[in-house]
Amino acid sequence: MNKGQSKTLKDVKQLEKRLAILEEENEILSRLA
Repeated sequence: MNKGQSKTLKDVKQLEKRLAILEEENEILSRLA
């Protein structure tokens, strides 16, 4: 695996983490609404 691929993989992991956080926030907000 070359460097470009591993960087992309890291980016994807970061995006997934951010997405999970956003989904949690959405759930909390919809419960409050």
